[in-house]
Amino acid sequence: MQTSKYHIKSYLKTHQIIIPIRVYIFYVIIYSRKSYSANGPDYSAMKGVDYVLSIVALTVISIVVILLISLIFKDIGKKILLPLAVILISIVLFFISFIVGGWEGMGLSAISLSLFLASIIAFIAIVLFYKITSETLR
Repeated sequence: MQTSKYHIKSYLKTHQIIIPIRVYIFYVIIYSRKSYSANGPDYSAMKGVDYVLSIVALTVISIVVILLISLIFKDIGKKILLPLAVILISIVLFFISFIVGGWEGMGLSAISLSLFLASIIAFIAIVLFYKITSETLR
């Protein structure tokens, strides 16, 4: 069987339309879930998903920001200094969250955990990128 450009183009057009529709249907199904309580529909069941997604987004944005700021520096010592400083800040913020207590303290500890993970991932990425570039220059 011979494939022509027409078949490939029609395949791509079909899948360009079908994949976003499938993703949209998935999110409609997820967000249309309702749990019922004694007073009627309870929409608080999906708030947890929103909170987790916001923490994941904060972690990803923090990784990107740390990596972009560390690209300014030329020396590896200065590049590593920023993730280490963010690690220290996140540890201090974690202990402050116990002093604050309550829901606000839990929020601070979630933010500090997110910053801690972001700085660890950025630290590893910086070191690996430095090792790869230093080996290719030799």
